[in-house]
Amino acid sequence: MRYSPFKVPLVWTACVTPFKDHSLNVDYEGLERVLRKQVSCENGVILFGSTGEGISLSTEEKRKILDFIMRLDLNIPIFSAVPTYNLDSAMDWIKQCQDYALQGYLISTPLYTCPGDEGQAQWFQALLTISQRPVMLYNVPRRTGVSLSVEALKILKDYPFLVSLKESSGCLKSAFSYAQAAPRIDLLCGDDHLMPAYSTLGAKGLVSVLSNIWPNLVKHYVQESLEGCWKRSFFWEAQQALSKATNPVSIKALLRLANIISSDMVRLPLSKNDLSDLQSLRVLQQLALEEIKCLGIFEE
Repeated sequence: MRYSPFKVPLVWTACVTPFKDHSLNVDYEGLERVLRKQVSCENGVILFGSTGEGISLSTEEKRKILDFIMRLDLNIPIFSAVPTYNLDSAMDWIKQCQDYALQGYLISTPLYTCPGDEGQAQWFQALLTISQRPVMLYNVPRRTGVSLSVEALKILKDYPFLVSLKESSGCLKSAFSYAQAAPRIDLLCGDDHLMPAYSTLGAKGLVSVLSNIWPNLVKHYVQESLEGCWKRSFFWEAQQALSKATNPVSIKALLRLANIISSDMVRLPLSKNDLSDLQSLRVLQQLALEEIKCLGIFEE
């Protein structure tokens, strides 16, 4: 299927993969509800990342999800995360994705192996060469074990399909170094609560977990952050509530409380039981409703 150009969104939703209770089969009805919420505010969607439990999904499952999503004809940009533990697997997935009208890929530093400057440069060069669609790099050292190399980024910065960098180190110094090394590509904040800070470094948008449930509120927050006028504390409080368990345990529990998905099940080695108390999420729900009402924002 042909790639189609797209309007670059302010918000990319790191989409959950909902499962049916105990069976852990994909809950397609819940997935559609999450995706439909993104359409009205023109948010982009990233599938199969850490929020989407992509490592826990088989290739067959991911293809079935893509088949389902393509039939929805959502008219928003959709990226797929690329497996990051084996080069052949990563290249094979990109080739399989050519069958779908995806707009691009999210590619992080390789997991576990902790490559240096040259290893990272060659890894990304190999994947950028075959992608033929826009690529968003992903720096998330707390999950991969290694930070994106600034030297590697300097080598990669002029690749035409390299368009953006999701920066999730939480380190403003690192984010500034990336922005300086590759000013052509868009810097994107990878943590909801840090968007106002990243906007001071020239970030162009946010890859969000909370937009799974409140996409319009998150988009409003990003717009105001970019204008330097977001002064409210809601997203810091949201971070405190969501950080009580590893992502996506908390966001799935929150989506279940809101009856958007039918189950808060996650796949091992994650466990929903690692979030022992839902009270903080119930409080967060109420705070969100108050924010939405106060700001005059519509959420479906």
